[in-house]
Amino acid sequence: MPLKDKRIKVYIAGPMRGHKEDNYPEFFKAERRLDAKKIYKVVNPARMDKEEECLAAAYSKPYDIDHKEALKRDIDEIFKVESMYFLRGWERSEGARVEHALAIYLGLSIEYQ
Repeated sequence: MPLKDKRIKVYIAGPMRGHKEDNYPEFFKAERRLDAKKIYKVVNPARMDKEEECLAAAYSKPYDIDHKEALKRDIDEIFKVESMYFLRGWERSEGARVEHALAIYLGLSIEYQ
């Protein structure tokens, strides 16, 4: 029987739309910082976006993110985590505010940058 991964599954949330490079550099910086602690299994929506973009390119399809679909995907992931990490400025992001309300509703552990 394989060993169970005992790391805490944490989701990074924060502002994207309207930021340079969709704020991906901040998401990836947070991912590296959390991952370095060795206690977290990080869920990074910026990484999920990039993976979807690469998959579309592999099939020679244009990649145009649908924000409603991305939020649905992200909410599905939040139901699978124990903890949330909010980047600075999350309060000014409609999507991150939805994710924050869901985290509170689910009783998840919350950390702020």
